[in-house]
Amino acid sequence: MSTVNGRPKASSQSRAAGFTLIEVLTVVGIIGLLIAAIVVVTGGATEKAAKKGTQGILNRLAMALESYHSEFQAYPPDGYDEPVIAPNGQRLRGSACLTYYLAWMYPDGSGNFERFTLKKPDFSDSDNIKMIDVNKGVPFIEEVKTNDELNKFGEFVDKFGMRSGNPLHYDNTEVVNGKSMYTSRPQTMSGESDPDPREANNKGKPFFRDGYDLWSSGPDGGTKEAKADDDMISGRD
Repeated sequence: MSTVNGRPKASSQSRAAGFTLIEVLTVVGIIGLLIAAIVVVTGGATEKAAKKGTQGILNRLAMALESYHSEFQAYPPDGYDEPVIAPNGQRLRGSACLTYYLAWMYPDGSGNFERFTLKKPDFSDSDNIKMIDVNKGVPFIEEVKTNDELNKFGEFVDKFGMRSGNPLHYDNTEVVNGKSMYTSRPQTMSGESDPDPREANNKGKPFFRDGYDLWSSGPDGGTKEAKADDDMISGRD
């Protein structure tokens, strides 16, 4: 080994194999920036997919609601103005009522669902009024993925949230005897409070006075700090 002033001289090979502290920190910083960029891009794509999926659910429910309206000339009750009681005694509210009246299902209290056939009175023979199957016995929403589209309370859920979506909100706003059925700040089945976009953005009035309002809490998930600005409102598409 060669020496310089009596001290061993480092070879060019040993210098090339090592890194200075500044070089290590620079590499770590670049890796951090790349990870942050990936997280931002992935997060944006995930939220975009969640919005698209949620809009699909809202549109699907809107179509089923119109089919229900064609059958009954009214939209389904929401469980706020008058109680909606399932056959097992469970009181239903909000989008759980849509599961009941559109998909003909209700929660049994243990995470499973019971199916039934919705019926209505037939007045064609006034001397022999009987109950008949609605829509020829076919639910307005025929297939529901209970583990993906519903929570344990029977509410339809959006596509936001880590493990499962957040409950959709449904409020019948039809005008009955000159009075709107609008319910201010409706509660979900789980009892969670959520900002009402109508209170925040529509001067405390329903978006559709003679029909129904249906919406998702959006990306913020309806947390305590949530704002209504990112909520997704059904446009009846």
